[in-house]
Amino acid sequence: MTNVERPIVAKFGGTSVADAEHVKRVGEIVASNPDRRVIVPSAPGKRNKEDQKITDLLLECNLLTEKELLYEQAFEAVSSRFEGMGRGLSCHSPVVGWLDEVHKGIDAKKGKDWIASRGEWVTGQILARFLGGAFIDADKLIILKEDGQIDPLTYQLIKNQISRDCLYVIPGFYGKDTRGIKIFARGGSDITGAIVAKGVDAKVYENWTDTNGVMAADPRLVANPKTINELTYREMRELGYRGADVLQMDAVLPVIEAGIPINIRNTFNPQHPGTMIIDRRDSDTKDVIGIAGRKDFVAFKIEKTGMNRTKGAARQILQIFEESDISFEHAPTSLDAMSVIFQREQINGKEAGIRSALDKQLNPDKVSTVDDFSLICVVGQGIPAKASDVHATLFSTLKKAGINVLSESYSVNGNSIVIAVANEVFSLAVNDLYDAFIRK
Repeated sequence: MTNVERPIVAKFGGTSVADAEHVKRVGEIVASNPDRRVIVPSAPGKRNKEDQKITDLLLECNLLTEKELLYEQAFEAVSSRFEGMGRGLSCHSPVVGWLDEVHKGIDAKKGKDWIASRGEWVTGQILARFLGGAFIDADKLIILKEDGQIDPLTYQLIKNQISRDCLYVIPGFYGKDTRGIKIFARGGSDITGAIVAKGVDAKVYENWTDTNGVMAADPRLVANPKTINELTYREMRELGYRGADVLQMDAVLPVIEAGIPINIRNTFNPQHPGTMIIDRRDSDTKDVIGIAGRKDFVAFKIEKTGMNRTKGAARQILQIFEESDISFEHAPTSLDAMSVIFQREQINGKEAGIRSALDKQLNPDKVSTVDDFSLICVVGQGIPAKASDVHATLFSTLKKAGINVLSESYSVNGNSIVIAVANEVFSLAVNDLYDAFIRK
């Protein structure tokens, strides 16, 4: 292989490696560009709606062993999937050996993290053998500190062990701390790929999945939404945080910090260029490029005359919610009131305690709650320059549909506007805003 000055790091999600035929697609994609030198696979995902993810099966094995119950049926499902993959890729014998190592580790009760990570470990070995590349275990590269943060030593290890003239496969989803294997949050292969991409100073971090890229709206709400060709890290972060389900931006912070472009691609439509996520862009002329949102929010409204002159009031209010383990979406304020908005699932029997703490610390005039509403976010880096026009279009569109806006939030020169509407009109609002800003 020829030397590559700045390689491409390609992460393939669970659907991309779900079976042997899918892995063959991955092989074609890797072979089509010699710059793709570092491959990061997830564990096999679902092949159909009735199927189970390999990681879920392995977690079931762990749970059963913890309860001193038989886990063989769950492990047989894991073995069957991987052995089928091995037969289809002409590596059945080594797959049996790798599975035997996993089986022994489960018997030895090596723990949840070790067991859950074995799906990526076996997949990485299979892919390395099929691609003719070198397998490097993630626990030899990715070192985590006690608080779960990445140890800077990680990047030196990556630089030392990955050369520019070889193809490497590194399993996603885990690293190592002082206690042994440590898995990331679900979807953690994105984290691995981002760490490795930063470590090798990749020219692009490719994230291969089963969609053509980031869509301008949720296809479950809007029929045939457009794929966004290019957007910034900030825009993607807003869309992801507000509900766009393609890439969790927190998972790829290492590449954002390094300024490495992220390319979302479709394993099953590799000719499509996908979505490029970059630091800055000049390509889009639209003020708004995406609409995202989620349902089922709750707002606590705290009213107290002269609250704006009460030093520390906002801090005290937010501290009460923090101590109740509730993270808020945003907190609109006025002279005599402050609302704290968060997802309903977080309340979980905590309302009485929050009210008691608010009464004790602030002695408010009134505390009320508003339930069953949704937050919708319109996103675009062109919003600051055309904020008045965007606001006018937003409110006139919703007024025409008879939709009442419960609240609105826009930071100075921000690239997003967040509004609240009743749950029952959520889908209608998203579609009307999509038509007004994007489909036009």
